[in-house]
Amino acid sequence: MAVSLRWPRIALWLVVILAVTAGFYSFSNRQVEKPVSLESAAWIGLPKEGMDASDYSVRNVISQSRSLSETCLNIDGPSLPETYIMTRPTELMPVASRSGWRIQLEVEDDRIRVARSEFPEYDDPAPFTRREVFYLPKKDLAALAKNWKTSLLWNSRQHLTSCTDSHGILFEACVDGKYGARDSNCGPVDENFGLLYKAVEEHILNHHAK
Repeated sequence: MAVSLRWPRIALWLVVILAVTAGFYSFSNRQVEKPVSLESAAWIGLPKEGMDASDYSVRNVISQSRSLSETCLNIDGPSLPETYIMTRPTELMPVASRSGWRIQLEVEDDRIRVARSEFPEYDDPAPFTRREVFYLPKKDLAALAKNWKTSLLWNSRQHLTSCTDSHGILFEACVDGKYGARDSNCGPVDENFGLLYKAVEEHILNHHAK
């Protein structure tokens, strides 16, 4: 009788051992998910071709930045939120067109803080005149973000910026302490660029804050 009772116990222990072994094997072979970087989860992100400062064209673009290139990389100061800036100088505008402008977009969860400034006349010594600050839902600027992110300009190497027969816009980004910029002067312009500019006009330049 003692021998016959021993086998069920042995079988039970075998089942327990096999279950524990299978669980350990499954856990040890599970793929660990990599943490998503702030850059990869960015609203628009940085230029895919990077910012090689040994390239004269890149250095020239950085020199055009009014402050973002320095504040973005300032490790001693407070970290900036995910920020994007578009600047179109007055001196490149047609005589009959609107003044130059600067648009700063800061990502705040599901909304975007928009700071829209307008440059004065070309011979005015003031750098720019702040017009207004307002907030827009991310969904309202979805077309802007999509066409900025996928534009040929943003994802190509920086071209020379010394052209005088086009109206350039300086695009800047600060994402997770990293700076990126492209100038559309002399650069490739595709359909995405046109759609991006259309979204800027519709939702920002023609926006009237309540």
